[in-house]
Amino acid sequence: MRVLFSVGNLTCGKQNEHKLAVLNKGIKIFINYFLGPVLFVWFGFHIWQQLESQDDLQEAWQAIVDGAMGENWWKWALLILLMILNWAIEAQKWHLSIKHLQQISYWRSFRAILTGVSFAVNTPNRIGEYLGRVLYVEDGNRIKAVSVTIVNSWSQLIITMICGCLGLFYMQWALSKATIEGAGLSIFWIHSLQWVVILFTLVLLALYLKLGTLVDLMEKTPFVGRFRKYFHVLAEFNRRELLIMLLLSFFRYLVFIIQYQLVFSLFDVNLTWWQGFWFTSVVFLILAIVPTIALAELGLRGEVSLQLIGLLSKNKIGIVATTGTIWFINLLIPAIVGSIMVVGLKIYRNK
Repeated sequence: MRVLFSVGNLTCGKQNEHKLAVLNKGIKIFINYFLGPVLFVWFGFHIWQQLESQDDLQEAWQAIVDGAMGENWWKWALLILLMILNWAIEAQKWHLSIKHLQQISYWRSFRAILTGVSFAVNTPNRIGEYLGRVLYVEDGNRIKAVSVTIVNSWSQLIITMICGCLGLFYMQWALSKATIEGAGLSIFWIHSLQWVVILFTLVLLALYLKLGTLVDLMEKTPFVGRFRKYFHVLAEFNRRELLIMLLLSFFRYLVFIIQYQLVFSLFDVNLTWWQGFWFTSVVFLILAIVPTIALAELGLRGEVSLQLIGLLSKNKIGIVATTGTIWFINLLIPAIVGSIMVVGLKIYRNK
């Protein structure tokens, strides 16, 4: 009787696992092949409507063509160099943090970053980035490496939140000084968002700098504590290492800002560098807060940029071209390179 009961449980368990696998596959298919394209089309349609409403559409497009040709070639070259620098800094961050699990070369770290990007563009909210990176870690350390990668993303998120919050203060000041229809309502929502972002940022920063204490609390939690072997490595990060990762994240953030300023100048989006810095910071903040789906991300970037940068510049087609160019250079090109690199990767190595 006990044997039959055990066999029945085993069969039931396998059936449940199979149903769960089918459900997960169905969710993935829905997100990747239905929801993502639908959102992309929706954002694209809304952006096109705004572009059509631009009075000097033909002139704006000609300005973009002229700005992208001829003597501006050095700006395009600089954009590519900044893209490489961007991912090189991220590779350095991961190289410094993954050493708590195993020693890998910087070049391997760089390859892991690019492979992560290639996985990220095909998954909701770029969660595939974690999978791509941990493929370059030894088999027994891969789940542990996910927690290390989260700390890397955490440091970047903190910098994005801090700069975005400062950008909100600047935006509130700029709108209060300008005559913009609906500015009063905008200032109200900006002010409300400021306090939410400040509170969330302070909590994130406090937990980040007290990572060892956070790990101790997690280990004492009954359910979470059972998985301590996967996240206990985080207790090995000292304050100096965490601050270095924050500093590297800030340098990487500056690279993003410089890229945007360059492309704004290429596409004749007339902003002062000060306006470009802070309004772009708010764009980054919104993109960090709002969950994105791979295919819809480009449309979301364009929509957010139009709503925010469009307060300062009437060149809507230039704003859309800027976001598309940045997305292509910073994400699509590295993803293509990363997908090539993963071809020769041995996921499971013979010992």
